[in-house]
Amino acid sequence: MFTPLKNLIVVEIKQEETRNGFLIPDQYRTSPFGIVKAVGTGKKTKKGVTVPIPLNVGDRILISDSGGRREIEYEGKKCWLMDADNILGILEEEELIN
Repeated sequence: MFTPLKNLIVVEIKQEETRNGFLIPDQYRTSPFGIVKAVGTGKKTKKGVTVPIPLNVGDRILISDSGGRREIEYEGKKCWLMDADNILGILEEEELIN
């Protein structure tokens, strides 16, 4: 089992599909989205207070196109280890296509 530290999270990347079920290639996707698999403890302020990451395991999230992520295998699946600051928001279930 892998537990991310500080402001890092593990995200399983989901393939984006059209409404007809066709997979959209990575170069044509607007922004990647995925499911949070693990969450670190959070970021420390200058005063030493830890600010927790406002995400939970299982949240469906929209990810920024900016870099700062490393591809890893987590629980047998392709995932990204990334900074929580690269998350644009949490998606509601009906907002996902697949």
